[in-house]
Amino acid sequence: MIIYNETTSNFLNHIYENKIGYVLKENVLTKMNKVVSTSELNSWERSLPQMAKVIRDADLKNDTHVLLEYKLPSSEKRIDFLVAGEDEKGNKNAVIIELKQWQKAKVSEGDGIVRTFLGGRERETVHPAYQASSYKRYLLNLNESLYNDSSIQLHSCAYLHNYIKVKDDPLLDKRYRTYVEYSPLYFQFSDRELAQNLRQKVAKGKGQEIDQC
Repeated sequence: MIIYNETTSNFLNHIYENKIGYVLKENVLTKMNKVVSTSELNSWERSLPQMAKVIRDADLKNDTHVLLEYKLPSSEKRIDFLVAGEDEKGNKNAVIIELKQWQKAKVSEGDGIVRTFLGGRERETVHPAYQASSYKRYLLNLNESLYNDSSIQLHSCAYLHNYIKVKDDPLLDKRYRTYVEYSPLYFQFSDRELAQNLRQKVAKGKGQEIDQC
């Protein structure tokens, strides 16, 4: 189930008009018969304007598509942000972007596990690259058209828009190297790199032909 599926043009308009939280809240109520919590609404209204800046800087065609809160089939997990479109050569691409409001993190024991401040205290949780990678693998395993149609390439990454990367940053520790190589991390001052990544993969639009696959 996809809670929000709009062109980049419509997405940017919803951000500029301060409507994005309201639109998502109404879509969740209509499609899931669920009332959105204040914390989730606040999360959207903090993170999605940051992605709007990236989308604007990427200079994407208006018919590139943005999908928000994409509920994975047979799961309660939802992808924060997905962009679908074609590249310069006409290749079809979809990019999963896991959004985090973290400001710092620590290395922890366990496969793909880190420590960060969540829910009022420091907790263990999955590494953002691990999370984004797991969504990509899940879709590839379940979505027959993505799995069998080699013309559609699925990519994943994470954007920590409040996180200032430091030297020897814990999130880039060698124990997480495989996940970061599979799903790159973008930090507070690497938004232009993320915009460039999207520009290379989806700038030529025609996203509706992809997101219906």
